[in-house]
Amino acid sequence: FSLLVAFRLSGSSIGMDWYFLYGEVESDPNLLIGSPQVIRSDEYAIETPWTVMESRVGFSQHNPFIGSGQNLILTDVPIRHWSLIFTPQNWGYFLLPLEYGFSFHWWFKGLIVILGVYLLAVKLMNGQRMFAALMALAAFYSPAVQWWYSTSLTETFGWFFLLLFLVLQLVDAQTARARALYAALFTYAVGCFMFLGYIPGLIPTVLALVFLIVGLLADRFLRGGLRQAWSDPRLRWALAGLFIALAVNLAFLAVYIADQWTVIQTVMSSVYPGGRLETGGNMQPGHLLGGFYNIQLLWDRAYYLTLDNQSEASSFFMFSLFLLPLFIFQQARLIWRRQRPDGLLIAALLFYLLALCWAFVGLPAWLSHLLLLDRVPAKRMITVFGSLNLLLVIYFFARPPFAATRRNRLLAGLYAAAAALFYFSAGRSIQAENPGFFVIPALIYIVPMFVFLLAAALMNRVKSLFAIALLAFSLLTAFYVNPLYRGLGVLRESQIAREIQQIANQPENADAGWVFYDTVLSNFAAANGARVISATQYHPQPDLWRNFDPQGQYAEIYNRYSHIQVLPAAGDSIEFIQEREDAMLLKIHPCNPAFQGAGVRFFVFHEPVEYACLEPVTSVPYPDTSFYIYRQKAGDALP
Repeated sequence: FSLLVAFRLSGSSIGMDWYFLYGEVESDPNLLIGSPQVIRSDEYAIETPWTVMESRVGFSQHNPFIGSGQNLILTDVPIRHWSLIFTPQNWGYFLLPLEYGFSFHWWFKGLIVILGVYLLAVKLMNGQRMFAALMALAAFYSPAVQWWYSTSLTETFGWFFLLLFLVLQLVDAQTARARALYAALFTYAVGCFMFLGYIPGLIPTVLALVFLIVGLLADRFLRGGLRQAWSDPRLRWALAGLFIALAVNLAFLAVYIADQWTVIQTVMSSVYPGGRLETGGNMQPGHLLGGFYNIQLLWDRAYYLTLDNQSEASSFFMFSLFLLPLFIFQQARLIWRRQRPDGLLIAALLFYLLALCWAFVGLPAWLSHLLLLDRVPAKRMITVFGSLNLLLVIYFFARPPFAATRRNRLLAGLYAAAAALFYFSAGRSIQAENPGFFVIPALIYIVPMFVFLLAAALMNRVKSLFAIALLAFSLLTAFYVNPLYRGLGVLRESQIAREIQQIANQPENADAGWVFYDTVLSNFAAANGARVISATQYHPQPDLWRNFDPQGQYAEIYNRYSHIQVLPAAGDSIEFIQEREDAMLLKIHPCNPAFQGAGVRFFVFHEPVEYACLEPVTSVPYPDTSFYIYRQKAGDALP
């Protein structure tokens, strides 16, 4: 971790900016391993430029470089605010120079995943550290973790395991000092988890943890009835610790909401994401089951089996789906025989089944609203499915549902063969329906072989073989997803970056607005100190767009989180077009007087243009994408 930070290394795809500028004419000197991923535009085109942009104003809550100004505190961008206490991933920005802070932030995400899985696995496996370490690394290299790495879903995945570990430690603590320590750590960890802020990721994970905590407490303390349980001081201490964590964090949350109510209300009142409500039932089976084929995603092909892109198609190696029948049968038999069931396991199974129902069938409207699942797109359940999957796999090794008899080993082998046959049949079916899907046709046979090896090792509880094979398959599938990249030079120090800085930093241009025509680099300019109205808006800016739409005709289109693209229009017409739920197109002539009302003075194109109202300022040629910067002439606009 320290070496990666010391050398300013990260897995950022900011190298895509180099590719936009130079194409394949010149190699990027800062790209050390792999290739930047075009699909990770939410990182290299938005979050990373926003971070650099924030550094220009001392990480202030109000940032003037997006449209009429934005408050980005609800994002994962570092902000100087008391809530920084609960975002340790951002501490590096305030303790180190920018590029070192960026590297700290990048690798802290992975550190949380590795640490969380390792500690929980050591706890459940009674100290088997090597197995825990291998499982933690395999979790880190899970396809869904790597393809979504730059988002807060990575930390959500990691904090799930850390929080569950801390609850187990709190419940098992034997001394007052240990109970106080773990109660304090759990309280802080809940705050860190809470301030990740991405609601569709937090809600299902919170529900899973609530189920698991209730199941754990029931398993440990309710064997002899409520009266006997309450007489156990360990239960009272555990409940006290949990209550303190809840009360303290609810108090912090209340203060935070009151402090940031304006921006929260603005986002909640938006069409997207505030007005988005989900009905569930639309997750694709291939999304959940397709993790074993995620090696395909390393090739940037258009074969994602009805899913939008590589990130949306990424998954986990879902062995838990094959474990579910075994665990359910085991617990049902125990209950039938009036023997002691496993409360934690039953809670995990119940929530797993509930989550599967929401994702693939849907739930009654009242129940989904009560559980807040109507705020969670079914496809975003993949993170909690991955969390439960890994938990159940580790639990299978820790508390196997059947004895290792000769007959059971034979049945386990047959079960593993059935799982492999399922994936072989699925591969043949996919190839038949989607000719050319498999970049390497042999994967139709290789994947079932890996599935059989892993499933057989799992069913027969050969821990070392399973962990090593799982890590190997994870590395093959996801090691090259993210590149190894040094620094942020292309964003801060390239020629076009310096030209924008030079113009924007002139005193007479301090408040001048910029607009980029037909480009994805608007946030690039904002990162270099230009006030760009075509930069991605996090929350709606009605005052800005009123200059272009006085009657509010298009309010529903721009009342949202949105990527913004601008294209020229003929005459004085202005048109807003919704391209996606998070993207809009503004068609407007560069000489339209609406730009003057919005304070726009600079216009950037990728080709030379001739408009009566514009005069050239400078041009920055590149082999692949050149820039032509113009300034509006005083008083010149369409009549």
